[in-house]
Amino acid sequence: MITTDTAPLPWRTKEGIAQIDIWHAEEARVVSLHYLGDIPAQVDAAHQRATYIVHAANAYPMLVEALQSSRKLSPEWARSVDALLRELGELS
Repeated sequence: MITTDTAPLPWRTKEGIAQIDIWHAEEARVVSLHYLGDIPAQVDAAHQRATYIVHAANAYPMLVEALQSSRKLSPEWARSVDALLRELGELS
């Protein structure tokens, strides 16, 4: 499992033909979400998924920073945060 990505932020969506592409800051495609034809429900679902992925990727650095800065709250909290940061691949 990949826990870190080298594609630079920010990410954005870009409409393609029967797909929605997710692009990173250096203008390269990260992934494409495909849908069949112009079925509105599929197009809407693809847009929602792409928007969610882009939002999560762009918010990730703020999440990691907030977790790291909250470690000082208590030793018990720091252990929980460290476990989460390890799971995210942000702490070895």
